[in-house]
Amino acid sequence: MLGAVGSPGYAAYCASKGALNNLGKQAAIEHAADNVRVNVVAPSATDTGLFARVASQTDDPDAMMAMVARNTPMRRLGRADEVAGTVAFLCSPAAGFISGAVIPLDGGMAARRIV
Repeated sequence: MLGAVGSPGYAAYCASKGALNNLGKQAAIEHAADNVRVNVVAPSATDTGLFARVASQTDDPDAMMAMVARNTPMRRLGRADEVAGTVAFLCSPAAGFISGAVIPLDGGMAARRIV
């Protein structure tokens, strides 16, 4: 999500994620004639071991995870199976004409923040 919106204190992270979004779009353009589709899945906080490790570095990991969930429009963290399901869809024939897309898998956060 931070490839589409900024966040105080995360300039390098946001810039690198934005670069990956544009790299995906560029790769989609360059390889379309080869029948190769390229898309980007952009999840926000997801209830996984990685996010738990990041939260564990705060004074109150449970409070931090609850705050992130509370500030997400859907009022929860994402789940790994939701990320996997999105990727499976993008790999399926049903997504055969989708290329160059950045899929915000973020519980509505990008919709709320982007004007």
